[in-house]
Amino acid sequence: MRTVGLGLVLLVAFIVLAPTLRAYVAQQEQLRDINAQIADSQAQVEELQHELDRWEDPEYVKSQARERFGYVLPGERVYRVIDPETVTGDGPAPTDDRGAFTASVADPWYVSVWSSVEVAGAAEQAAAGAGVDGADDPATATDDATAADGAASPADGAATP
Repeated sequence: MRTVGLGLVLLVAFIVLAPTLRAYVAQQEQLRDINAQIADSQAQVEELQHELDRWEDPEYVKSQARERFGYVLPGERVYRVIDPETVTGDGPAPTDDRGAFTASVADPWYVSVWSSVEVAGAAEQAAAGAGVDGADDPATATDDATAADGAASPADGAATP
């Protein structure tokens, strides 16, 4: 009887304590996750603070303006490499500046966009000009086919039934 009573007390204790223990374990896991998020956030804040400190330096600002926007100081000469894959650096340096693009000031972004639009328009006109000779025109092809059958085409001035 004592054994049954002791087993019953242990069963009730287990039933009462199991949900509490499960909640405790879940809260500990959440606490670890939140602490990890806090550590990541603090690392990100330190990194951003370091970047902000760099932007306080006028030399860093100048270097970023040169890299990002292509700014140059007065009197400097800008060289742009149009296709960097063609420049290997193995050969001798060119003696004349006809092949290099030189400018005293970098072109604004909209100038290069407009140049791109002009090049695309010229290519489209050249492609359209190639198809004008009539070989690829479906209307001309059908007129030629009906003329080969001996029937008169509307272009010949014959009346259509």
